[in-house]
Amino acid sequence: MKDWAEEILEQAAIASILGASGSGPVRRLSLIVSDNALEFALKAYIEYESSAIGSGPSQTKFSQWEKEIKGDFSKVLDLVLRTKPGAMDRGAVMRFHSTRNDLYHEAKPLTVPRKTCARYVRVVRMAVRNLFGVANTKALRMKYENLVRTSLRVGPALPAARPVALTLRSENSDPEAIALSIHAFHTRNGRAPSRDELLRTLSVAGHPINGTRVSVRVSEMRKSGFIERNALQLTSRGRKRYAETGASG
Repeated sequence: MKDWAEEILEQAAIASILGASGSGPVRRLSLIVSDNALEFALKAYIEYESSAIGSGPSQTKFSQWEKEIKGDFSKVLDLVLRTKPGAMDRGAVMRFHSTRNDLYHEAKPLTVPRKTCARYVRVVRMAVRNLFGVANTKALRMKYENLVRTSLRVGPALPAARPVALTLRSENSDPEAIALSIHAFHTRNGRAPSRDELLRTLSVAGHPINGTRVSVRVSEMRKSGFIERNALQLTSRGRKRYAETGASG
């Protein structure tokens, strides 16, 4: 399973757990998480799974995608449905998204029923099935919910990361930049970076990459055996592959 599908399923598990809460504010967070997961799924599908973007007569130009569509939820949804008709119910999705906007942007402490939270989680999981071909089985749902429940247990905080002094060259590719940033962070802090710490290290080093693209590149590097499966840490093969890549720090 690709990293972005796993991330969406984990977000759906978080939303499912929050949505069963007896607390109104917590259930509101459930709807916001579901909406974020679905938006991520739609954009990942367009950019990495479909042939919607290109230079052909029936394709959307990349510049149009970046400037006119990507920042508008309804336009992204419409492009997905043109590429994959029947993948989801547009009306239902837009109603959920409208409710999420009211929760997020308006001073309205709205009550969100548990069943509404559960319905949006089902929409997200259905999107993963229809867009990425990942079956929505009970075993898979339980796997991610158990993972999330374990992760949510409060334990000692990770030590604050020390700044990483790393300068990447303009000709460094994304995989090179990611590998060097992971290695520099680990050398400096004695542990693997979190996803957010990796994104910050890349940005400070002069090679900013958006979160979706990082997920794609990390997935590819894991398949090639350069990054450990369960942590943002280079394998011995990855260290050998990128040891001679130019960077200073």
